[in-house]
Amino acid sequence: MNQNTLTRRYFLQKTSMATSALFGLSVLQPRRAHALGSFVRKDVGKLSASDTTLTSYAAAVAAMRQLDTTDPTNPLGWQYQAAIHGTKSPSITAEEQATWNACEHYTVFFLSWHRMYLYYFERIIRKMSGDANWALPFWNYQSTSERTLPSAFWTPADASNPLYIFDRNPGWNDGSASLWDSAVSTAMPFGDIDFGSFYYQLEYNMHDTVHTAVGGLMGYHLTAAQDPIFFLHHSNVDRLWNSWLTLKNGRQDPFSDASWTTAPFTFFDENKKQVTITGCEILRAQDQLGYVYEGEPAQVKEYCLNRRIRVPYYAYIPWYEVWPGPIELPAVFETKTIEVNTQPLRAHLRNSPLARMKAGSSVVLKLSQVEADHQPNIYYEVYLGIPKGETPKFESPFYVGNLALFGGGIRDIDEQMKSHERRLPKTAQGDRLLSFTYKITGALQAATKAAGSLKDLDVAFVPRGALLKGRPDERHPTATIKIGRAEIGLQRLE
Repeated sequence: MNQNTLTRRYFLQKTSMATSALFGLSVLQPRRAHALGSFVRKDVGKLSASDTTLTSYAAAVAAMRQLDTTDPTNPLGWQYQAAIHGTKSPSITAEEQATWNACEHYTVFFLSWHRMYLYYFERIIRKMSGDANWALPFWNYQSTSERTLPSAFWTPADASNPLYIFDRNPGWNDGSASLWDSAVSTAMPFGDIDFGSFYYQLEYNMHDTVHTAVGGLMGYHLTAAQDPIFFLHHSNVDRLWNSWLTLKNGRQDPFSDASWTTAPFTFFDENKKQVTITGCEILRAQDQLGYVYEGEPAQVKEYCLNRRIRVPYYAYIPWYEVWPGPIELPAVFETKTIEVNTQPLRAHLRNSPLARMKAGSSVVLKLSQVEADHQPNIYYEVYLGIPKGETPKFESPFYVGNLALFGGGIRDIDEQMKSHERRLPKTAQGDRLLSFTYKITGALQAATKAAGSLKDLDVAFVPRGALLKGRPDERHPTATIKIGRAEIGLQRLE
């Protein structure tokens, strides 16, 4: 996506002192303490409440929370581990300053960093639970039978259950809330062959929407890892990364780019030892980290290369601004429709017709300078060119993706972070505002076919939270979202 140009610059700067390590790195010898492939991460929807996968997890979480009280600077504590992903609390020790608020969102390290984080977290759970065979389960919400929160996380719904927390959106803690199809669909990311587009689509159009729909602590990256379901959500995201690679046809990780493979990240192991790990060491989950997922096909085996190869990336070429000035999605549960100025678009398409669009190229709608006054408790499905009077449907060709604020752009939290001089989380653009890019070539083709021309074209933002007992949850949204700029342009692989 257009993000790739930005993220490439970001990680090249971040890893300039690490790239020389590529030639001496041993990528074939696992440094892990367990037999290769000895742990199976199971589908939580297939587990009984008494399964040791769940009881050991609960016991470990309880023990880690006890450390929060007795030894708050212990890196094995629950709050400390959550703070590695993100926290609104000020750091005190040098170790905290070095490792807290380290999550990678909206950068090319999104998938690799979270795999590392889960790996060491999994080892800590084994230590704290005393269960040497424990493996992190995954929340398989791609299955229509697993769209509600796993019952172990809300039964019982009280303090006696270490996996239960009160701070979730309504319905999740009684089994009545479930995820919309649009929140969990892998059609867009799995349709992409380029790694940059894949991780972008997976993060923005699925990962973020699940966080937002569950809400509460899960709804924002500075608090998300305090909810025990966080780790099962990311276990599933990690599983989907493996699944995407098995589709082949040119799909591969950027393992030939030293800036991705050698960037060092810092965590703690189960013995409280500070450790670093790089992308080269997590390419093959089974061989290098010792785990597989229940029911997954054979994992693709990739190896770091001892030479630099140019990695293709998507360049974004702006065409024109869609509408003048910012727009707002107000805190009301209503579809917001914005009319698109199509005259410049038609002029561009005369020179580059949709039917002759080159492989790797797409017309895109880019929304930038996006922020909210508070953390939103809903996300939006985004549609382009729906015929007048037609009900928006996720399955239609007019659906182009989702808009969910998870990794930044929350004004009141940003101000709170400023108040104690914490390092503010930043997007790849270098600020706290977000950008969203949607491929709209297919929607434009469908709109042209339906209307016979592109004279009338709208962008519709359809609010979605969760389904409550199978019906839309239309509770009052908590935030007003501002979109500072919208433009249409061309994205192409270079």
